[in-house]
Amino acid sequence: MLTSVWFLSAFLLFQGDTAPDKQLFIQILAEDSLSEKLRLVNELAKYAESDLRDDAYLIAMGIYQAQGDAAKIADYGERAIKANPEALEALVTLSRQYAIEGRNLNRAIQYARRAVKVADKRRGKDPPAGYDSNVWAQYLLQSKETAEQTIKYIQGLTNAILGRKKGPGVD
Repeated sequence: MLTSVWFLSAFLLFQGDTAPDKQLFIQILAEDSLSEKLRLVNELAKYAESDLRDDAYLIAMGIYQAQGDAAKIADYGERAIKANPEALEALVTLSRQYAIEGRNLNRAIQYARRAVKVADKRRGKDPPAGYDSNVWAQYLLQSKETAEQTIKYIQGLTNAILGRKKGPGVD
């Protein structure tokens, strides 16, 4: 469903736009073959100034999530965050993955806290093109709740491991 919304939004936004990164993004969304879709994501990554790189990396993350490839999820999640430090879906997904794996816990809690801030910052603002305002508000709420749960999980995990009352980065 999300991909179809992205495709429609991208098509409407970029219709007639001949910028190569925008055309590649439309191709990524329209492509059925996962291997070709990933090849196109990596092609789009060559456009260092493109503001679509984080969205393309999120698509790759989704493919690797379906395949259960944790290393690739982390790789593309880090790329998405590097391309856009406010890439909410990448922040939530990667913080949760790191927490579940019990690794990079300081980074996981930083990403989860940043996700909470980003969700709060976007709440009440107009949704991106193609999104219903109620659906967007629900997405932000769910993202924030997941990030908050991840923070609590990391704090509990750290407490259990270290036998202390505060987790990493707890004030």
